[in-house]
Amino acid sequence: MRTIYRTLLHSIFALGLVLFIYSLDATASTNQTVPLHEFRTILTKTAIYEQPDETSKKLSTLHTTNGVIIIEQLDSLWTSVRYGNRVGYVYTAALVKAKNPTTKSYAKNINQRYRYETPLLKQKYFEAYYDKKSPNWQFEAEPTALGSLEFETASGLYIGDARTSKMYKALPYPVRKGTTFKSIYDRSAKVVRTDAVVRTKNKTFKHVVVVRSAQMDYYYAPSNGLIQITLLKKNIIKIDGQPTFAKVSSLIK
Repeated sequence: MRTIYRTLLHSIFALGLVLFIYSLDATASTNQTVPLHEFRTILTKTAIYEQPDETSKKLSTLHTTNGVIIIEQLDSLWTSVRYGNRVGYVYTAALVKAKNPTTKSYAKNINQRYRYETPLLKQKYFEAYYDKKSPNWQFEAEPTALGSLEFETASGLYIGDARTSKMYKALPYPVRKGTTFKSIYDRSAKVVRTDAVVRTKNKTFKHVVVVRSAQMDYYYAPSNGLIQITLLKKNIIKIDGQPTFAKVSSLIK
């Protein structure tokens, strides 16, 4: 159980659990997501190397459900990529330029600021905003500021921890109930719902997609991203109950 809770807490930070949204641009009519210029998906299983040399140290393994942020293509053989605050190297042939999604968006809007809470931590409230310079989703948290990554492509929504810059497919596109895949931390996952409803004090989220992995359920709402995480089918993450914010009152099963 302790391992499950550690995973949950890391998920909250790395995935940017969205629990309250207030717009920075009230005129925005579409869900503007992170640009894909530097993002690449993985064609075949490979690795991130410490140097542009296959005999150098392997920093991490990459699967076809992972993604990376490139720095530059050195030549036809090697491309440098972000690996946290370091630089890693990946075979150029293993990288695929991502295409923009053509279906309904399940990502966060970079023109909005997000506020959420977790009762399991001393720091009850966290706010997330998109930093175009990084480009990370930054979390205003104490004592350590954290960051997460999120890219939405034609093949799915990718989410990752800014500490390693390694991306995981959180939701495959097109969204279909019953789809199984390797998700966060390369764990097995399955799309178990595509029509869930999450009611809050100020809003009802419809057509919510639920992904189940390692005893956790991840709830993705159209144009709002990840809005909730439950553990062992119990809602242990609650939206801020103050009057100006929304609070989860019930889930339709």
